[in-house]
Amino acid sequence: MCNCPDSLYKAVLPVKGNPAASDRRGFGMEVRAGHEEAVEEIFSTQGLWAIKLGEVTSAPQLTVTIGEKPLINLNLSALRDAWASGLAKMLS
Repeated sequence: MCNCPDSLYKAVLPVKGNPAASDRRGFGMEVRAGHEEAVEEIFSTQGLWAIKLGEVTSAPQLTVTIGEKPLINLNLSALRDAWASGLAKMLS
């Protein structure tokens, strides 16, 4: 069952420049709805950025948009299969 909409964040290590740049190291995490400000504050006090990437929904797909324009719409089953078998395919 989905307690939507939770938020997806990327936590980023402090580096000079743009914290949202693609070359920044970090990790993804899901934050319960209503806790976003607390997470951002905790990360800020540690010198880290917490960048909101989107929201979790009950739809079984990854959708990426800029404004209202959809850029990517992929089925989660296909993404899971690609992730699970990607290394094996590259090594064979």
